[in-house]
Amino acid sequence: MINISYQPDPDTLRASQGWGRCMLTIEQRAFWHDGTAQTAAPLLWTWVDLLDHLGRYWLDIHTEADWTNDRMASAMREGKDFWALAEEDWAAMPAQVADKEEAKLQQFIRPRNLAHALQGLNLPALYCYRQGTDMLICPEGKPPLHMKCHNFAQMLEKLGDQIDLGIGQTTHSRAQDAQRNWRNRNQTPQNCDKPRSLLGRAQNNRDLTPIN
Repeated sequence: MINISYQPDPDTLRASQGWGRCMLTIEQRAFWHDGTAQTAAPLLWTWVDLLDHLGRYWLDIHTEADWTNDRMASAMREGKDFWALAEEDWAAMPAQVADKEEAKLQQFIRPRNLAHALQGLNLPALYCYRQGTDMLICPEGKPPLHMKCHNFAQMLEKLGDQIDLGIGQTTHSRAQDAQRNWRNRNQTPQNCDKPRSLLGRAQNNRDLTPIN
């Protein structure tokens, strides 16, 4: 369904700063890649920001939490553009209220959009939302996918460990911070089999029922 390949840069200095080649495929079709769809190749970039994002937001990614708006949650489940619905709602609100609503949505969305971590790249969004023991994955422009939470966690852990290993014993402060956050993510894959919030701040989401 989803596959992520990663290879650190062969130059050890560049690798110590998080440089490497990565490609993410969905249903055997390139989604994050270099080149065109016909000539897709692994993308050469520094992945230190992604490692940092995974470390900082591991609990958010793997914790079930309520959407701020039920209508947008329904649109997300159906693979529709929930941002367009949000803009419609905000346009009908006073500016101050709209700003607060946008801030709440951004606070919820950003940790769960893996593409948001990759500063400087214009990659399609990859949203991930926990639903019970499952993960709903919403690639921008594609139908949502369903994946068991523990499988999704193992996939991300493999990627994070590969980036971490490629960085190695770095002296680059940004890479050191990312490694520290990754290694202190305080989450193990087996916890993903528990449908309730790991932080105790959210109950099972009644509106986001698993897709069969």
